[in-house]
Order: sequence, then structure tokens, then C-alpha cells
Amino acid sequence: RPPPVGAAGQDLGEDRKRKRRRGGKTDWLAEGDVAGLNRRIQLVEEELDRAQERLATALQKGMKVIENRAGKDEEKMEIQEIQLKEAKHIAEEADRKYEEVARKLVILEGELERAEERAELSECKAADLEEELKNVTNNLKSLEAQSEKPSLKKLLSGLSGQSLREQGGIPLHQSTDRQCDSMPHDRSAAATHASCALFSQASVHRSTGCSQAGNTSASLSTYRSSQGVYSEKEDKYEEEIKVLTDKLKEAETRAEFAERTVAKLEKSIDDLEDELYAQKLKYKAISEELDHALNDMTSL
Repeated sequence: RPPPVGAAGQDLGEDRKRKRRRGGKTDWLAEGDVAGLNRRIQLVEEELDRAQERLATALQKGMKVIENRAGKDEEKMEIQEIQLKEAKHIAEEADRKYEEVARKLVILEGELERAEERAELSECKAADLEEELKNVTNNLKSLEAQSEKPSLKKLLSGLSGQSLREQGGIPLHQSTDRQCDSMPHDRSAAATHASCALFSQASVHRSTGCSQAGNTSASLSTYRSSQGVYSEKEDKYEEEIKVLTDKLKEAETRAEFAERTVAKLEKSIDDLEDELYAQKLKYKAISEELDHALNDMTSL
């Protein structure tokens, strides 16, 4: 295209020059803005990189903290689970011991009641035996008093006379009959018969007295044998009283031992109840701590 000619052409050229100068200035300004924007972008990118690095470092630290805390929480939970198992085991053991002690207490109470019943029976039997012994003693005393009477002494003297006559070899009435048979035959039959009758009557009376003495001797021997029986019974009763007294003492000793055992068992029951209550409180505290730990882990 050919350049314009004249003033109009010159004005047009100047306008173009001015436009070019303006365009160059605008381009220069635009390039400066672009460079500034590029620097800002670069700064922002560097800041972003640093922020990402800080974020990564913070994340790593946070993860380490969380992992450490999680590990500690896991260890703590394991320890608490072990403690919980131990607490449950201790509680079960305490319940078992409590039941066993309660069972033993019931058994000992039954044995104590039976021992008391046996002691009462022994006391009653001992009282009965003492009463019977008193009766036997009174009977023996009465028999001894009867043996000291004069009639019994006379009977004893009669017995001694009978024994002397029996030592002669022939009873008195038989000797009298023989004397009557051996009398002379020249006497009259009436006198002979009368004298023999008198001798026979006397001998009968004597034999009657001897039979009475024999009965008295039998009574005395019966008394002596009964006295021996009573003496044996008395010894037997005394032995039974001694045995029952020993049994009573043994029952009292067992009752005292049972009472002491019951007291010890009651104390053991109280201790076990206190221990069971403490273990329940410990179990409750461990459960609450586990719940808090689980809530903390859930919130993370």
C-alpha cells in the first residue's frame, strides 16, 4: 500500500506512531503484569509447597501421636481386660468360697444341734442313773439295817447250832428213834410207847427248828447274793455314769469347738463379703474406664 501524500498523510503517520508507542507501552505494562503474576504464582506455589510440607509433617506427627496413643490405649485395654478377668475370677472365687462357707456353716449348725441334743440326752440318762443308784443305795442300806436286827442274830446262832449237830453224823430225831428202839423189853409197853412218843415229839420240834434255821440260812444266802448283785449293779451304774459323763464332756468340748468354728466361719464370711464388695467396685471402675477409652477412640 503506498504511503499517503500531503498533510493528511503526515497526520495519519503520526497517529500510527503514537499508536505504536502506546501499544509498546501497553505491551510493556502487560508483560510487567504477567511477570508480577508469575512471581505471585511462584510465591503462592512455594507457599503451597511449604504448607503441604507442614501439613504432611503435622499429619505424620498426628499419625505418630495417634498410633502411640492407640498403642498405649490397646496396652491399657489389654491390661484392663486382664484385670477385668482377674476381678471376675476373684469374684467367682469369692462367691464359691462364700457358698462353701455357708454350706459348712449349715453343716456345723446341724452338728451343733445334734451335739446339744446328745448332751441333753446324756444329762437326762445320767440323772436317771443317779436316781436309780440312789434307790439301789437306799435298798442296800435298808437290807444292811435289817441284817443288824437281833432276830437275824438268833437265826445265825441257830444255824451254828445246827451245823454242830450235823457234824455229829446223825440227825437228832433219828438218834432218838434209835434210842427208843434200843430200850429194854422188860418195861411195860405203855411206858415204852410214852417215852418214845415224848422223844419223837421233841425230835420233831427240834427238826422243825432246824428246818426254820435252814430257811433262815437260805434267806441269808439270798440276801448275800442279792447284795452282790446290787454291788455289781452299782459298779455297773457308776461305770455307765462315768462313761456318760465323759461323753457329756466330749459333747460340750465339741459344742465349744463348733461354736468357735462357727465364729471363725462368720468372720470369714464377713471378710469374703467385704472382698466381694471391693472387687465389684473395682470391676465397676474398670468398666467405666474401658467405656471412656472406647469413647475416646471412637471420637478420634
